[in-house]
Amino acid sequence: SMDSLPTNVSWTMRSFQYLGDVMLPTETTMKICDHCYKDSLFRALVSYIDCVPTNECLQFSFQADNGFQEGSGLVLFVDGQQEVALNSTNSDPVALQIHDNKSCQLDSISCDAGQSLLTMIVQLDGHADETSWYLRDSMNNTLDEATYSRTERDVRQVCVPTQECLALTFGDTFGDGFCCNSGGGGYSLFLDGTLVAERSGEVGFG
Repeated sequence: SMDSLPTNVSWTMRSFQYLGDVMLPTETTMKICDHCYKDSLFRALVSYIDCVPTNECLQFSFQADNGFQEGSGLVLFVDGQQEVALNSTNSDPVALQIHDNKSCQLDSISCDAGQSLLTMIVQLDGHADETSWYLRDSMNNTLDEATYSRTERDVRQVCVPTQECLALTFGDTFGDGFCCNSGGGGYSLFLDGTLVAERSGEVGFG
């Protein structure tokens, strides 16, 4: 139910998985309404119906720039069951998780004693073919590396020595890194499920 400012409304539906307690958008299912409603829908009743995979974990995020105005609101149904309702007295942004169960956990590889599981999530920008990286140990041995040909989200897992310093080096042939006019990108590093480093924006030659 729209209020007098329908152009303020946005919503996103995306799939996700958990790495420990951290939610990772997978973007295999994503639908976006970024201020997609017109002024002509002033105080109109608008519906959106779609089929979604029952075996995926989905998150629905809804935002009205200035909150709901009086007489407006949102009701979300899954398989005919009402999941959430918002109105002008409960106008905070909502993020609803659908199909939140054990299948939402990212499958992890098993490491031997004396090793830790390093998980790296790399989000490429619009020029993925410019990006490369390598992970090396203290003896300069390459533990993992990658180059890319298309924009994607890459999830890598590798067992690394627990008591050893590692070096992760990114390269960008153009030198502008994951940034800006080429679309946002970046990386996150998790050690045994704990976030230890993340960065986005201008990641250049190293």
